[in-house]
Amino acid sequence: MCDQLGAPTWSREIAKGTLRVLARLSQEGGQAVSNFSGKYHMTAAGKTSWFEFAEAILEEASRLPRGIPWFETATKGQPLVTRRVTAIPTEEYPTPARRPAYSVLSNSRLKQEFGLELPAWPSQLQALFAEGRIID
Repeated sequence: MCDQLGAPTWSREIAKGTLRVLARLSQEGGQAVSNFSGKYHMTAAGKTSWFEFAEAILEEASRLPRGIPWFETATKGQPLVTRRVTAIPTEEYPTPARRPAYSVLSNSRLKQEFGLELPAWPSQLQALFAEGRIID
């Protein structure tokens, strides 16, 4: 969908960021947790639509050399062939659950309190493909 914006985030980056937060809390002692109460969002920097995200995935996949085992398994040995990706509005792709058009979360509190900012979603996507796996 071209009208829903979010920040796709690799679970590995969330895990790494969470470890950094926990390490900081551990260093500050038992009372530190109460000093940092409330909600903190942890998502990739930047924003994109589902349409742009699909295009970016296909672009990364097109750069892969042939013969990579995980890709061969995922595609059953067939080449990736995409003629075009069509951007559609949400109303043309109905789902049982209603999704907000803008679901980009603010990570400013996480950055302010812990100095933590996750890499931008395109960087995460590139790293994921570079490591040669789709699911961590």
